[in-house]
Amino acid sequence: MDKNQQRFVADALDLLNELDEGLMQLEATPFATAPLEQVFRTMHTLKGGANMFGFDNIGQLAHQLETVYDFFRQGKLQVTDRLISITLNSFDKVRSLLQEKDWAKITHVDALKEQYQAAVGFLQHFQTDSQTSFSAVLSNEGMATYLIQVKPTIAITEDGTHPLVFIVQDIADLGPTSIHLAKKENGEVDYWNICISTTVSQPELESYFIFVEDESQVVFTHIAIGNLLEDEKFRTCVEKYYQHELSLEELASVVGQFSAQNPAVSLDETETEIAGSSQKGDSDTIIKVSKRKIDDLLNLVSELIILQAQLSTINSQLNAHSLNHVTEQLELVTNRLRDTSLEIGLVPIETLVTRFKRLVRDVSKTLGKKINFLSEGTETEMDKDVIEVMAEPIMHIIRNCIDHGIESVEQRKAVGKSEYGSVKLKAFNTGGFIHIHISDDGKGINPERILQKAIENGLVQAHESLSEEETLKFIFHPGLSTATHVSDISG
Repeated sequence: MDKNQQRFVADALDLLNELDEGLMQLEATPFATAPLEQVFRTMHTLKGGANMFGFDNIGQLAHQLETVYDFFRQGKLQVTDRLISITLNSFDKVRSLLQEKDWAKITHVDALKEQYQAAVGFLQHFQTDSQTSFSAVLSNEGMATYLIQVKPTIAITEDGTHPLVFIVQDIADLGPTSIHLAKKENGEVDYWNICISTTVSQPELESYFIFVEDESQVVFTHIAIGNLLEDEKFRTCVEKYYQHELSLEELASVVGQFSAQNPAVSLDETETEIAGSSQKGDSDTIIKVSKRKIDDLLNLVSELIILQAQLSTINSQLNAHSLNHVTEQLELVTNRLRDTSLEIGLVPIETLVTRFKRLVRDVSKTLGKKINFLSEGTETEMDKDVIEVMAEPIMHIIRNCIDHGIESVEQRKAVGKSEYGSVKLKAFNTGGFIHIHISDDGKGINPERILQKAIENGLVQAHESLSEEETLKFIFHPGLSTATHVSDISG
């Protein structure tokens, strides 16, 4: 894979985590708009990136599921547990593919065939007798007109193979479009001006450029609600704007006159957002950095601290007053650099929460139990490597909470409990330690059952007398399980 494809894989894995979170929110609140829009946008972004970088099988699957969810957005279908499961399972397979090293395995035409057919089958089941075409889903209602300027920050040509060339072509397919290409003296692309009227929202338009943010500057201007490109006068003004005969303010003035004459078009307050090199207020910008680079930085900082300590020692021996201020300032800066460098490798425990929520969902459905997953203190930060190492043990504990601890719905009702059990993860700092507590509101551990299994396994003699604490320690013994039968969950 080339660098762009590798970057897509890294970004796609993050998007899949966001998709899991959105799908579980949507399952919990089927009529909520926000999680549905999040799921749709994420699949749309995955589709665009996959098709752009040669992952055609992933793009086809994402497109098929995106089509299904578009019916939900229009109110033609209702979210069902079956569709959520199909979507989760489909993108689980995508996640597994993206973690493969063999390009042929990732892009094999049949790698996602089963998942694609499941999505097609679901849609066919709910299609009307008239077999409504996908193109009929889009209508002229809800259109808006945008002005988009795309300026490459690297050298590309109009007939080149850079993704920006294909993105502009894809944008042109989203509705009536007027495109102007400006070139430099050497024939390279200076910028594109794109005026488009489309039903696609601005966030969806922005998602087309998510994988080329480092190589372009994109400015979005929302001109007005409605299809202005239907008006010849507006098209003429747009051409004058392209030739620098009209400024953006003068073009906006024309829009105001046009909207006053045409009630179907309303002037919207002009908003400009810049992708790529933009500054979005004072919010933090997150960038991805190779773990190797972070390790190299920490090693260099460690060497700098040693050198700073040596300089302080030499200065104290020389007693050179002229160096006192410099060594003190260097020590202050070095300490700050050390603290900041150590924080770079830390990530919040929250990065694992989506994985745990997904585990709770899948296991509870397998066992026929109703479980709520709660979390507290997930902003607590730990080293990324440590978090990844702890993920599997924590998931094993959560599985045990659901299988061994929390009772079935009938058992909980019989003892006056809510039919919904709860599993809670709580993280917090105390001094130099980080504590992670996992608890459930089930029936708890049965010491008698553990002692019985320990005797059966020959770990203790039947006549021996053990305290409750000594008995409970047997749960950490390899191979000891109180499960009545072996399954893929426990036993």
